[in-house]
Amino acid sequence: MPILEIGFFPASEALLANNEITQAELEFVAKSEGCISVYYGIDVDGNKTAFMGAIWESFDHYKKVVESPEFPATMEALKPAMAGPLTSLHVECEADPTSALEAPVTEITLAKLKDGKTHEELKPLADAICDNAHLAKGAHPPVAWGPFIQKPGEYGVAVGWDSVEDHIKLADNPPYDKFLPSLFEMADMTVNHVKFKKLVF
Repeated sequence: MPILEIGFFPASEALLANNEITQAELEFVAKSEGCISVYYGIDVDGNKTAFMGAIWESFDHYKKVVESPEFPATMEALKPAMAGPLTSLHVECEADPTSALEAPVTEITLAKLKDGKTHEELKPLADAICDNAHLAKGAHPPVAWGPFIQKPGEYGVAVGWDSVEDHIKLADNPPYDKFLPSLFEMADMTVNHVKFKKLVF
């Protein structure tokens, strides 16, 4: 399965005014060996956070890019778009994230196991949620989720939706009215919604 890179940072006023100003830097990533596709956007929750979703053939391909001589200059050129530090995390996905990133709205959830909870407890519940995604109104299966390579015990999730409202209503509908309370007992979650655009060059 591919690797999903989730990058995010507080957006500068310049980026909020024109979210195309990072095109050159994103193209550097997109043209790199092993990069399948790149998506970018601003969250729609009012947090003024910029997101990038990049799909890689492998984590080694990503590492090769960040260790290249050109990478520091690319990061320097990105600074006018940033109002704070960049966080870049990589998910070992159990499904192709393309459908999630190309949906009208993408849910990006960062999850962390609560003290005493284990991956072995989480996985059957996560699998049940994913297996029933076709029952969720407005969802764009499959659900792309998996552990962060850099952070044991933490996970990334990408789900495509027709709208934020469809995602919010999920908790009231079976079988998710039973799944989600159990999930909240297992993990702390930060949920974001992003309208991504695919980088085309």
